[in-house]
Amino acid sequence: MLSDTALGPDQFAITVPDTDPRVVELVTGSSTRTILVGRDAAVEEWVGPAGGLLHTADGMTYALPSSTDARAEPVPVDVRGKWEEPAGDGAAEHLDAGHISICFAGESRSWAQWAAHQLERAGRTTTLLRWDTASRTPTESLGALLAAPGQVLLVLNERALRLDLHSQSAWSKSFRLVVAPHRERFAAMAVSERLPAATAILRPVDMAGLDEEEARIRVLRTLGIEPGEEPRPPDGPRFPNDPPQARETPRRNTHFTGRKDDLEELSELLADPGPTSARVVLRGISGAGKTQLALEYAHRYGNAYDVVWWVRAGPTAREEFAALAVHLDLPVSRDVGERVRVVHSALRRRSGPRRRWLLIFDGADDIGEIRDLLPEGRGDVLVTSHSRDWAGMLGFQECAVRPFTRRESIALIRRRVPRCTEAQADRLAEAAQDLPLVLAQTTAWLSANPDEPVDVYLRDLDQQSPEDLAVRVEEDYPSGFVRIWGLAFNTLRRRHPEAAELIELMVMFSPDAIPLRLIAAAPAGVFRSGRLARTVSDSTRWKNALAGLADLAAIHLSYTQDPSLEWGVESAQMHRLYHRFIRGNLTGRRRTELSATASGVLAAANPGRPRDQREWPAYTQLIPHLDYAGALDREEPGVGKLVLDCVDTLRLRGEYDTGLRLCQQAVARWRPRRTDTDAEMLILVHQHANLLRRVGRYRDAEAVGTAVVEQLSGIRRPDDLDLLRAKDGLGGTLMALGQFQQSRDLFEEVWQGHVDRSGSQNLYALRAKSNMALTLGLLGRYTESLDMHRELFDLRGRRLGPDHYDTLYSGLCLAWTTRLLGRYRHALSLQEHNARMHSRVLGPQHPQTLRAEHNLAQCLRRDGRLEEAASLFTSVVGRSRQAQGELHPETLMMVSDRANFLRTDSPRRACEMARTVSDRYFMLLGPDHPYSAGSLGNLALALWAEGDERGEAEASARTAWQLMAGAVGGEHPWTLGCRLNLAAGLALAGQTGNALTHDTDLVRIATGRLGAEHPLTLSAATARAHDLHTLGRIDEAEEVRQTTVGLLRDTLGPQHPHTRSAEELKRPHWDFEPQPI
Repeated sequence: MLSDTALGPDQFAITVPDTDPRVVELVTGSSTRTILVGRDAAVEEWVGPAGGLLHTADGMTYALPSSTDARAEPVPVDVRGKWEEPAGDGAAEHLDAGHISICFAGESRSWAQWAAHQLERAGRTTTLLRWDTASRTPTESLGALLAAPGQVLLVLNERALRLDLHSQSAWSKSFRLVVAPHRERFAAMAVSERLPAATAILRPVDMAGLDEEEARIRVLRTLGIEPGEEPRPPDGPRFPNDPPQARETPRRNTHFTGRKDDLEELSELLADPGPTSARVVLRGISGAGKTQLALEYAHRYGNAYDVVWWVRAGPTAREEFAALAVHLDLPVSRDVGERVRVVHSALRRRSGPRRRWLLIFDGADDIGEIRDLLPEGRGDVLVTSHSRDWAGMLGFQECAVRPFTRRESIALIRRRVPRCTEAQADRLAEAAQDLPLVLAQTTAWLSANPDEPVDVYLRDLDQQSPEDLAVRVEEDYPSGFVRIWGLAFNTLRRRHPEAAELIELMVMFSPDAIPLRLIAAAPAGVFRSGRLARTVSDSTRWKNALAGLADLAAIHLSYTQDPSLEWGVESAQMHRLYHRFIRGNLTGRRRTELSATASGVLAAANPGRPRDQREWPAYTQLIPHLDYAGALDREEPGVGKLVLDCVDTLRLRGEYDTGLRLCQQAVARWRPRRTDTDAEMLILVHQHANLLRRVGRYRDAEAVGTAVVEQLSGIRRPDDLDLLRAKDGLGGTLMALGQFQQSRDLFEEVWQGHVDRSGSQNLYALRAKSNMALTLGLLGRYTESLDMHRELFDLRGRRLGPDHYDTLYSGLCLAWTTRLLGRYRHALSLQEHNARMHSRVLGPQHPQTLRAEHNLAQCLRRDGRLEEAASLFTSVVGRSRQAQGELHPETLMMVSDRANFLRTDSPRRACEMARTVSDRYFMLLGPDHPYSAGSLGNLALALWAEGDERGEAEASARTAWQLMAGAVGGEHPWTLGCRLNLAAGLALAGQTGNALTHDTDLVRIATGRLGAEHPLTLSAATARAHDLHTLGRIDEAEEVRQTTVGLLRDTLGPQHPHTRSAEELKRPHWDFEPQPI
């Protein structure tokens, strides 16, 4: 045993060297195990009676005693230059015809796992052994493998053999000493080209260019195994030669140096795919090399994944994440929110080791920026950040990234700047504090200036302080960063002043995608007269300025494929630390000047049409720069409209949370400088209330809307546009709060105001009329509502076209209201077409598409197509939860209807869902809201279906009726439905006489409100027939039953479930359906 605890018989202890990582390799007669020993921790391992060898990271090898010499201590042995076989019968005792040990270097893990699966399918057992040749001689490394069980399959590549550390001759000697005498035990796979000639003795299978089946056959045959039939379809780990379905990462850093231990630690943390994703955060100070480490992992280990996708955290993160949809062959819409949702869904569905994915979020210092992007499913998430907040949160494990070791720094410098001596490289590393980012700039500068003596560069660094460099120092800037970057930027000022000024403007945009093309295309009036204006207006100066950026390692230019764009430069990416460094050293006056210029650039690029879905990609590019540019603080013409258009775009795209955050930022920044009645301020406040309502914060929205209406009502005319807009927004909020009559009255005032101003065909008048129709439906006046929706649908279809957002909405309302009137077959026909149009135009994940498909599920259910309805209910609820969250009102609406649907076949599950919905509606809306009452009524039905063991159903049904009557009145269809359910409970409890009184009254009221053929009227009639039959009034019951069944056959058809149920005189019930508002 290895232990730091008190020792018993047959135990011994060994102190592990304080290396980083603290790794040992235990070689016994039955296995080879790699053990990671944590600091201040003890690890116990079984050695076995025969003893063995222990290899430590400092290059030592210890002989571990056998059980016959249990009190002996582990002793160091010298194995350099020779190899002695383990005691016993030599190789013979390790030969196991059924077992194969697969030895690999870290980045070849995917090859080893694939080979292991193929061998196990062929009936063999396997052991995976990580093979480290860096800390021992080649002879020691190969010799240790003789202790491994069974045959040994080597996965060979350049890094496994460490040709940078071991010579060709050393490997030749080791293969001669170790492999040649035991040739029957060894086989090999070659997964890279540059291998020592000595490996030829193994006759390795060259995997380059092979497809999976050919590779399988060759590997099995080299081990003497008959391949057998090809598996159909291929299973197990993905074949590393197969191209991934999607791969998007920055270009690999060809100068990447060192980090071997960090990469191995990271690969261990991400090695086990498991049933869910592994989540790791690379944490370290700025400039420590987190991004480069993540990038190298993606390239070195990426063949284990079918999807590798890189996202720069920050304002552009959502767009970059959403871009994965195209590569996954998913339905793509213009709405980034929809693409995010569809990617989430696709990643969650990907299962099996061949469909693993790796998502890398670079620079995620603010968890809130990407929290809603983090996917679930069988894949891995890697985050780089300097924040400590990730550790322990959201299931993340932390992997600390430290600066280079001095040896790594010197190696990097001498590789990139060969003229540097060892001593000069050491001094440069000292000046850079071994920070990879600073070393990159140092070497890039020296490489780009080959005539600059290294000693002169060092002298300049030594002689100048931050004050000499005219830069300000912040506590979190490493001093090496300040000195080296400050010197580089000041030198740039002298040699390329145009480039220096351009950089100062560039830091007024998001560092992730600086829009150089928009800067170049901006009108001349945006720029103040001076050097920067001349640079942008003159193509030669512009080209020279861009060329001046080439020596800066922190800036990377992206080139467009469009030959019509001059110089082909689309955008630039700047390291965030450098971006903050330059921005922080701007004077207040200079930053104000540049803010005006940057905001002008963005305003000039504003398409001005947020409702036009074709312009949404343009807004997607503009939104990330608003805050950086200071646009929220500018008052120049066009900038305020840009902010408003961006907010409106986010609302229309269904990006409610993002839109609300931007809106709240703008409100806070505008209030100190603008009056409450400023035109743009009023629009912004209107959008604020609108977005508060969209995320379910109804009371907050009501407070905002009421304040504006009260303020404007005393100083503006009734038809004032600002007042009409404010009333419209407040009407929407009151509708959401269940105050339907007040809402309708406001919408009528808005409609009349727009009619008086511009006529009944005015766009705003039509929107107000649409809202009036919606509230009429909520008031139970379905026929009036239907007539209005039909008129609006026809008019919008002619004027705006069938694909317009407003036309699609009117079509949805038309189908919905048709269903509420009981015309199920016609409603289904309308909604099938409307749902297809929504999915095609807006995409399958847009909130309005979800509403359309939800109504389609309801239509299918009411038409008796239950299997199709079940599938669609499940799909829509899942997508709404992912897109809008569990507590969003529309998610609750969809879950409520699904619970009603499940009540017959899964009463327990339906009851759990109904109780959850009821509790959440009460919490969100309060007890006086009709949705709270209706959901309580649904809970009563679910309790009866489950058996009502606690006897709470009847009380819930009675309370639901009373609350609903108080909320919408005693004759509203919702109140009638709650009363029908109460009567059913009374009948179930033996109070049939009371039930009959309720049902008789219900038939009378429903006939007057909804008509004799409405499903609710016919349900009440069926319930009355049931009561009469129970009371022994058979003839009366039969007369009512026959009349009701006849009407149901005429309206719904003879095979409809409602018709058959009435024929059998089954007691009906009524489901409350929350409406989208």
